[in-house]
Amino acid sequence: MGKLLSETETGRKWISNFDKSEQILAKKLLNKLRIIDTGTFRFGLEGCLKRLLKEQQIESPVLLVGALSLEDIKAAHPSIQSKNEPFEMFRNCYPNDSLSSAPGSEAEIANLIRDITRESDRSQRNRWIAQSSISSINDLRQKKCKTIALLTDISSSGQQLLEYAKCWTRNPTIRSWRSLHNIRIVGVAFAYSINAYEKAMSRNSPIDSLYGVEVIRTFDTCGWDSLEQDVIRQFCKNTTPKKHMSEALGYRGSESLFVIEPNVPNNLPWILRPCGNKKNGKKWIPFFDHRTFPESLWKEMQSGSASSAIPSPREVLGEGFKDYSRILNSSTRATRPKVNRLILLLAFIRAGLGIKELSARMSLPIADIESSFKTLRCMGLIDDKDKLTNLGQLEYRECLRTKNRDKRFNGYPQEAFEKTIESYYPQKLR
Repeated sequence: MGKLLSETETGRKWISNFDKSEQILAKKLLNKLRIIDTGTFRFGLEGCLKRLLKEQQIESPVLLVGALSLEDIKAAHPSIQSKNEPFEMFRNCYPNDSLSSAPGSEAEIANLIRDITRESDRSQRNRWIAQSSISSINDLRQKKCKTIALLTDISSSGQQLLEYAKCWTRNPTIRSWRSLHNIRIVGVAFAYSINAYEKAMSRNSPIDSLYGVEVIRTFDTCGWDSLEQDVIRQFCKNTTPKKHMSEALGYRGSESLFVIEPNVPNNLPWILRPCGNKKNGKKWIPFFDHRTFPESLWKEMQSGSASSAIPSPREVLGEGFKDYSRILNSSTRATRPKVNRLILLLAFIRAGLGIKELSARMSLPIADIESSFKTLRCMGLIDDKDKLTNLGQLEYRECLRTKNRDKRFNGYPQEAFEKTIESYYPQKLR
């Protein structure tokens, strides 16, 4: 596990912008940032797509399209911009409108689409369709497309994804196909916020389903209580100039704490991304250089997940927690991290957190959380409604005991803590 962001040279310089009374809050804010490198982004999004197809959550052939902003579409069709008319797919905009040529997540999505569709062509299974091969509604019809997958990196407010999906549903043919359930439009993001998910799944949404690798970490999903959230919000507003007050908590007040390098999204709190400003007459030292991720920061971090250390069970359960739960004592050194996760999940589930909230809180892929839930169900610790069983409550209480117990349980196989659920799981803990 790498350094906390507040321990990096870049972090220390940024924290020095603030008075001593404010530096505690600055550290608290900075250390909750979740930063993803491009390799993790690419691997995660590709894996998500293939998993959705394998689990039949999406039907092939699947058209892969990079979701563009309305600004990008206007740039590709400047003549339309002057007319101020809505965009409609295959009338005044097209799937093969180029993604941004600038380096960043857009370029990574374009490369991902190219590689996945080439792999599909070689296998002759034709599961995936490249957006570059579609220039008319007839192309879509001939390829017998069943799913239109709109790919993006982060969906925080959900607005960009919805606006782009509307470009598709304005087309009367696609609207007819969708109403007859002959085609589905889905969003696939590396990470989405709970707010974006609720918008996408609302009635009359142009998106049928929203999928993702992770849930975005925000002020209300990062583990702060309501008082801490209010204090951090006020801190962000107090340190943001009046002319930028609308961006104090990020675009549309999204309060995001999630970054995929090398681009810095505008949904972060403003104080993390200003450049060339001053505070109390002193030059402001930015953490992110406006919208650019500093290359030097990666050299200071051991990994892309260094900024988001998973909290230990003691942090969640309190000082009464001791490392001698019956499950925990049955583990080996190799399985201890996985068992720690199970104990931690029990505490969170007991507190009422669901899968999406846990993904944001623990900075883990949704698929990993779902797999851990299956493990807990197989062990009889939670029920089908994701509530702690009597056995689960017993395990939770055991974690809180202050008196050390030496009782250990033999015969607890290591594979019980692996991700797969095909392994043998004991029905009793002793």
